[in-house]
This record gives sequence, C-alpha cells and structure tokens, in this order.
Amino acid sequence: MLLASASIPGLFPPVAIEAQANGRTLQELHADGGITTPFFLAPEPALLGRGRLARAPAQAYVIVNNQLAPEFQVTDRTLITVLGRSLSAAVKAGTRAAVMAHAAYGRHGIALQFATIDGRFTATSKAPFEQAYMKSLFVHGEKLGREGAAFSGYQLGAAVAGR
Repeated sequence: MLLASASIPGLFPPVAIEAQANGRTLQELHADGGITTPFFLAPEPALLGRGRLARAPAQAYVIVNNQLAPEFQVTDRTLITVLGRSLSAAVKAGTRAAVMAHAAYGRHGIALQFATIDGRFTATSKAPFEQAYMKSLFVHGEKLGREGAAFSGYQLGAAVAGR
C-alpha cells in the first residue's frame, strides 16, 4: 500500500493489489490517492450536510505534504515538464478544494487543524524527490512539531486566496 501511495500517474507505475469482489479474486491497480482526494475524514454526505457523523471526534489534525498556495515557476515546454507542472497544479487545486469542503465539519463540532508546507519553509527543490530538499523539509517539520507550531501557520482563507 505504501508503494502505491507514491505511484504518481505518468511517472511511476500503479501497484497491483489483490482484492475480492463478488466472490472473485482480482488485481486492482492503485496509485497516489491525492489524484482523487488528498485525505479522507468522513463520507461525502457528511461533507454536504446530508448526514451525521457517528462518534465524531472533537478535533482532527491533517498533515498536508504540499504547499497550498500556487507558486510561480519557469518551465521549459517539453511534454514531461508541462505534464508534471500541470499535475502539480491540479493536485494543489484539488487539495485546496478538499480543505474548503472539510471546513464544513465545524457544523459537526469538529475542530480541524491543518499543517502544510507554508512560507516558514523557504528551501527549493531542483528536481523531484531531491534528497537534500526532502531532508531539510523533514528537519523543518520536526522542529515545528517539537515547538508545537506545526499546525499554527495555516490560515484557511489565505491559502485558498493564493496568499
């Protein structure tokens, strides 16, 4: 499952996972869930106000391993670069939309806290999965966690407005 969560369509192949359906064994292909939804907290009817949440927690913490604000980036016009940039923009837009949709949980009495890669982290990556960048991001997140500040940098309106 962990390997499938890192399978980005177009870059890394999906992972076949054995499943059961209607009494038959089959292979399902799984890829990064961020393509469909970046996180799952409750069924869609609850998000839309058409259902209640049984045993809802008082608080939920969501770690978003991405920046939510759009970012300027100069790219060349090769197919893979444009595809990668388009996928990145689509995932960010989908994540912002999911955050906004989940903000409705307030009516269920759930306080949501989000941790994102925000303006407090200023390192840049020269390539996907660059080890130095990933290590510095981990150190930054660990520092914020130890200080109790990991969930304090995110403001819903600012991220959605692109600030």
